[in-house]
Amino acid sequence: MKNLFIGTVLSLALFSGCDNGPQPVTAYAEIVSYDFGYGTPLIGNFIATYQDGVVTATIYLEGQEDRPVRALHLHDGTCETPGNHWNMGHDQQACDLTDMNGVWDKMYRGDMGNLIVTEDGTGSFTLQTDLWSIGTNDSTDIVGKLIIVHFFPTDFSGECDPSHMPDHTHTNPKLGCGTINLN
Repeated sequence: MKNLFIGTVLSLALFSGCDNGPQPVTAYAEIVSYDFGYGTPLIGNFIATYQDGVVTATIYLEGQEDRPVRALHLHDGTCETPGNHWNMGHDQQACDLTDMNGVWDKMYRGDMGNLIVTEDGTGSFTLQTDLWSIGTNDSTDIVGKLIIVHFFPTDFSGECDPSHMPDHTHTNPKLGCGTINLN
């Protein structure tokens, strides 16, 4: 936990700078473990900044021993009763949306990516997008959404392939959850 705290402090220090211009809006979530017996308890955090129309979100995990890759998604709901993947209230797929990095190429707007776990059981993942916001109280705002860490990786771009036949008979167990709040 000490390493996560140090990483969090360093990340926030990097984002703060000395410029007197508009300061970024920040959000934070502590990720706590769902104890379903999938290895060591999950401990981590989510830090995001919003400045000049861009959200930079970073997830840090430690204590991950039994799988080398974890899927990361934003969900609606609460950690006790998580809802569907967050999609900004839209029904259509987000596969063809463009953001600052090109084509989104993920099924939902809250699909983030896969975090790689290193040999020491830690990992981090960073995403930048202009499809999200923080503290705007509109449909793009991620405040109040859940950051969910799943046991298995997700084939994000494969889900967007037009020939993809979704197999929703399996579930990807949720290992950890945190509610995103303004910092």
